[in-house]
Amino acid sequence: MSQPKWKFLDNFGGDPADGDRALLVFEDETGVYEPEMVRVDMEGDGYVAHRVVLERVKIVQGHLVPAGYQADWPHPVAAYKVWFADHYKDLLFIDDLCSDDTGRRACAYNVIYDDHGWANGDEEPQRISAVDLAARFPDLGA
Repeated sequence: MSQPKWKFLDNFGGDPADGDRALLVFEDETGVYEPEMVRVDMEGDGYVAHRVVLERVKIVQGHLVPAGYQADWPHPVAAYKVWFADHYKDLLFIDDLCSDDTGRRACAYNVIYDDHGWANGDEEPQRISAVDLAARFPDLGA
């Protein structure tokens, strides 16, 4: 597989230097990898960054499963439902998760991880200084 070439899409949050949460969304220009979102919060004298994949999903036989699911996979479709599927029944919310629109998916995944904890998507967030934040995420403008 090729290496991703990440392109900054948007910040759906604010500036963590001002006490706000940044929600930086990136798309892979090679088209191989799903978009990703980095949540950045101020913590102590630095910042903490959680990076999560914005996996597109679809509905198959009433189950919310990864968009890449194929009927010829070896287990019943219910075995592939995403971990958060039972917690969200709102059709508009599910439509956001199924959308090709990265921004809609980012907003939906932000709700999921706020509800269930960001460690469910990134068990080892990065702790970074203000200097490292500016160097790693110049699009943030911090």
